[in-house]
Amino acid sequence: MREDLRQMDAVPVVLVRHGEHERVPRDGPLTERGTAQAGATAEALALGPDDVVVASPELRTRQTALAFGCTFWVVEDLADPGTVERLIGRHTAGRLVLCVDTEVIDAVLRWAFGVASGTEPTAGTDLAHCSVTELVYRPGPPPYTLLRRVGDVSHLAGPPRSP
Repeated sequence: MREDLRQMDAVPVVLVRHGEHERVPRDGPLTERGTAQAGATAEALALGPDDVVVASPELRTRQTALAFGCTFWVVEDLADPGTVERLIGRHTAGRLVLCVDTEVIDAVLRWAFGVASGTEPTAGTDLAHCSVTELVYRPGPPPYTLLRRVGDVSHLAGPPRSP
């Protein structure tokens, strides 16, 4: 089934939660641990030439994206399903890697599984810093989402701290 998805213009989407950051100010820089987490995540994902990295505008997500050592886009409104859908529509090869916060991860998962954007969330994610959530999305018709992993931190050394 996974190979069939790729042949049908399916797009692998990797959602990376930002690294641990200073809490004051709210969008403070990554801590030393957060920088190490971002580096370990970048190493584990081993980006290829066709992979595209996108970050939301917050400092913590941009610093996480910097660890990948490649050019990345900064895109506002990633929690808006239309924004993610447009990114997927423009993506033709490789993985779409989004460095974001849990609000965006929640919104992307709701969109990918067809939960209407106007509805009040009934579930959310409480993910560790630099955790990886991966799905494969095929626009359809009908649209199809394969969830490969959620909140994976196996690439990080030591036990995760609370988000």
